Parts: sequence; structure tokens; C-alpha cells
Amino acid sequence: MPDFLIERVMPGVGALDVDDLKATSRLSWALMKEQFPAIEWLQSYATDDTLYCIYRAPDEAVVRDGQVVIRPIVNLVLTCDHRAIDGADGATFLQTLVSLVERPALAL
Repeated sequence: MPDFLIERVMPGVGALDVDDLKATSRLSWALMKEQFPAIEWLQSYATDDTLYCIYRAPDEAVVRDGQVVIRPIVNLVLTCDHRAIDGADGATFLQTLVSLVERPALAL
């Protein structure tokens, strides 16, 4: 199963004491596990304003070019406050992100 890094911008997270940082990591893990039960949490790291979480996700059978193949699958979720950003812009962002993850050479 491949590993994935999730970056969460959380102002002040690096200033939390050890117990609060553990509680924040556990909450993050619980939310991910609720939505994606097959993932496995590996480690979390905090910098001044960012929480990095490393997860392992299972490979899944998918159809590509008419063939069933095994590929690592990651579900991406984006929450948009419609008062700040149009949902269509969020969807466009996710489509672009998926294209770049699937074909990294496009970013060059």
C-alpha cells in the first residue's frame, strides 16, 4: 500500500503543548478514518502553522483504457465556504490537482 502526505494549514499548531498536539492529531485521524475506513495512519508532524499527516492507502482495482488494473486510490475532499469561493472553482481546482497527481510531468 502506498503512503500519502496530507498537509493541513493550522495557524499556531506548532505552539501547542504535547497533549493538545496529540489530541489534534487523533481528531484528524478520526475524521479521516470515518470517511475512508481502509486507510492507516502512520505519523503526524507539526511545524509552526502546518500539520503533516502520513497515511497508507490500499490499492484498488480500477478500469483504465478498458483494462482492469490495480492502482493506488486516494479520495480527495475539498470543502469550500460558498461565501468565500464558488463551488465550481473548487471543483476545477480538484480536477487540476487530480490531473497533476496522475501525470506529474504536466506540472513541468
